[in-house]
Amino acid sequence: MKIIQMTLEHIKDISKKFSDIASKYSMEIETCSEGYDLLEFGIKKGKCIDD
Repeated sequence: MKIIQMTLEHIKDISKKFSDIASKYSMEIETCSEGYDLLEFGIKKGKCIDD
């Protein structure tokens, strides 16, 4: 198995696919602590640990 470094293009492609699947099932997706802005795919910034 080969591990590859994810590029921003890869991340956006996967985010779009996840967003399409979530939309099909009336689900929402949020990020954990990623530094990427994925709002163009309807993915809001979330958090993993409560304040």
